[in-house]
Parts: sequence; C-alpha cells; structure tokens
Amino acid sequence: MNKLTSSNGLNFGVGNFGLDQIFLKYSSSKIPKSIKTVFIGFVPETLSRCLCSWRHYYEFNNIYAFKPKFDLRKKKLTLMKNPLEKNSSFNKIFRLIDKLKHKEFFYKEKFLRYKFNFPYIYSFFKNTNYNFMLIFFSFLKILNINQNKLYDFIINENCKKNDDYFSKKKNENLIYQLMTEIKNISKKKKHKIVILVFPQKYDLKIKNKNYQKFFSKIKNRFNIIDFTEIFEKEDVNKLYLPGRYGGHLTAYGNKIVAKTLIERGIIN
Repeated sequence: MNKLTSSNGLNFGVGNFGLDQIFLKYSSSKIPKSIKTVFIGFVPETLSRCLCSWRHYYEFNNIYAFKPKFDLRKKKLTLMKNPLEKNSSFNKIFRLIDKLKHKEFFYKEKFLRYKFNFPYIYSFFKNTNYNFMLIFFSFLKILNINQNKLYDFIINENCKKNDDYFSKKKNENLIYQLMTEIKNISKKKKHKIVILVFPQKYDLKIKNKNYQKFFSKIKNRFNIIDFTEIFEKEDVNKLYLPGRYGGHLTAYGNKIVAKTLIERGIIN
C-alpha cells in the first residue's frame, strides 16, 4: 500500500492470533493519535482458535500454545485467562492439563476422536479413511518423496471442519460479539475499523462456505471485506506462497489486497 499510495501504516499483527487475542491486543495497545483507520485481519480458522485454550487439542503437537479465550454467557463475553500463568512451574503442568480436559471444546470434539489407543486396530478403523491418508502421506514425507502432502491433507481437513463450526449459532455469536466489542472500543479510540477476512487456499476449495454466509449476513453492521470472491477469481498458485501452511500471501497476493482497499476508497 505504501508503494501505491502516500499512506504509511503500523503493523501490530501477530501470527496465529485468534480474534479473541486480537481483541485483547487492540484493547491494550497504545496507538498514535494520528492513526484513524485500523484494519483487523484474520483467517476463517479464527473460530477454531477462539474455541480453545490449548491448541494441542486442536492442532496436535502444538503443545506450547496455551492462550486466553472468551466464553459467551447471556450475550456477554467472559474472559478465561491463560491457564498457563506467568512463571508457572512445569511441575504443575500435568495437573493443569487434567483440568483442561473437562473444559476444552476440542478435547472430546477432536482429540479423543483421533487419538490412538490400545487396541490400535480399533482406533485405526474409527476413522479409517483419515488414518489411511495420514499414514500414506507420512510415508511420503519420511521417504522424502513429498514433504507437503501431509500438511496439505491435515490443514485441508482442519479448514473443512472449522467451516462446519460456523453452522452452529453459538459459535457465530461468539465471533459476532468479539467483533461488536472491537467496534465499541474503536468508537472510544475514534478509529474507523475495517475487518478483513483472508481465506486460506484450502478454504477456497470448500463448497457452500458457512463462514462466507456468516460474514455476508452481518456485513451491514460492520465494515467487512471478505476476500473469498476476490481470491476465487485469481490463480491460487499466484496468490499463496508454496509450502506447508497455505495461508500466507505472495507479493502478488498482497498487491491484490492493497488494490482492493484502494479501489473501495478505504485507502487513498
């Protein structure tokens, strides 16, 4: 955007943050008074990120990712602090995990469903197709035939499942309330908020996208740009960086975003 306009911006973005963490960061960040427009950008998978306090139960082996989250009670957000307190002793970690098992959405929803237990043959056949593909792509990775197929498969499955969560009213309400609170804070800070939804390349493959329907439904209440339709008109291989995650835009992809903001009169 700097190259295409006379505007300069500050980047407060943090990789892998969910909308809940974005809300907390925006609430506490001191932003110069000269800043009038604030962009809140995230991927549709932000919903899954908002539903967990320990990412390991959602993204297996992401064992270090403890985070705060919000519960929605009677249309009000209740902050659940990071379960891993500052300077916590690692001696307490197993007791902490035992407590999380009873509270975490993804413990039963995903972790137990895909966890391998004895007898292992029974565990395999609980999710036959998924486990077969996982093992097959794992061998491709181990044999150095194809490093990315495994990650493509896992993230593609995650995106499809995340889109299913958008079909639940309770989950929609959580995202809606977080966006509402951000909007309320922006009024106090005298900021114009623009919400940018960046689909990952795997999101673009989903038919009848629930996340797209949700953001379309609330676009009259928020200043939202969902880049799904814009990206669908482009060559996916030109939009996204090659690699194992499928969510990072190339220089070309970023240029498409900048041009869109300029064409819509948000940046001049």
